[in-house]
Amino acid sequence: MMKFEKCVVCGEADFEVLKSVEWQITGQGTFKLNFSICRTCGQVAQNPFPTMEQVETFYSENINYHLPNFVAELPEEPFSTRLRIRDALRRFKPEKGKVLEIGCGSGENLFYLQKDGWDSYGCEPSPHCSEKAIERLGKEKVSVGFSHDIDIPEVSYDAVFISHVIEHVRDPKGIMRQAMNAAKDDGVIIFEVPCTRQPHRLMPGWLSLEHILYFSAGTISRLAEECGLEIVETILDDEYHLYPAVCIICKKASAKVVHNHFNEYELNKHIVNEFLKADKAHWDGVAKKLEGISEAYIYAAGNHTSQLLFETGFADKANIINIVDSSPIKEGMSLGKHKVISRQRFQEQYKGEKVVVVSYFSEAEIAKSLAELGVKEENIVRLYTG
Repeated sequence: MMKFEKCVVCGEADFEVLKSVEWQITGQGTFKLNFSICRTCGQVAQNPFPTMEQVETFYSENINYHLPNFVAELPEEPFSTRLRIRDALRRFKPEKGKVLEIGCGSGENLFYLQKDGWDSYGCEPSPHCSEKAIERLGKEKVSVGFSHDIDIPEVSYDAVFISHVIEHVRDPKGIMRQAMNAAKDDGVIIFEVPCTRQPHRLMPGWLSLEHILYFSAGTISRLAEECGLEIVETILDDEYHLYPAVCIICKKASAKVVHNHFNEYELNKHIVNEFLKADKAHWDGVAKKLEGISEAYIYAAGNHTSQLLFETGFADKANIINIVDSSPIKEGMSLGKHKVISRQRFQEQYKGEKVVVVSYFSEAEIAKSLAELGVKEENIVRLYTG
């Protein structure tokens, strides 16, 4: 019998598994994951959780979020999450001051806030991303490491925010309390996470290795209140580029107040099951596109490729020559039995085979780059834009 861990929101361990997978992850071997829902409050999560060692290895050694876009100039004005955070701080902290971002990636959010007059600080566990943040903000402004390993000064910042990070961690209350403790007593604290809603807007592969937790507006609000925060504004964004998002703007509560949140089990189970139906149809369609391909390269060694191989059985039906990835971090690693090679190595050995592009977000950009390397259009297999 499977032993579940306690729910991070309500503290109960009464979970129901909605989908089980066994994925080969680049550089880390096999992950067996159970996407489950708490029957007591409706929080969706991987349960049992991945180990802390797996999480830390994944983010310190195998993650290159933001790096492909770093070479390009950032737009003059922020958009999406960056615009939302900047505008929220303009409204709730017009006098500005010191701001801290926990999980700052390569520093885009803080870059825009610095332009807007904030004294910007951040911490980031990925050494690859933090290098870029340091280039943007300065070495004294960026701490490298997980927030629980960094001595973050308490009651020091006029604003603290965590954007699209909490869903990645095993202990969301710990990181939320750390944000609260770092803020001054009159400080603004902002959290933004993907939101479990609008199943037709959830991208293929929404249930992923990176995301341990899948919050709704209700469960993230309940969690914040459990930490001693008062929510002053909630913003729902159903047009976020990958999936719906929820942003909650908080302040320290004078007394802990947890409102009566209803059990979202039935609602969130319905949302996940509707997504799973659409996801199965998607992967069935992908399998059909791959029919008849006996030999190919795969472009992209990310978790979307892990999902494709699991859902379609493509590796059992075709000879995958190599997996190509633009990230120097992944070169030489393996995804299952398939070696990851660089773009340069691919260009040297390519002989006219099919190339399957496995990226929901960057497919058009990758296809264009393959054409520049001399791959004919008829040999580029697109799963989304073709």
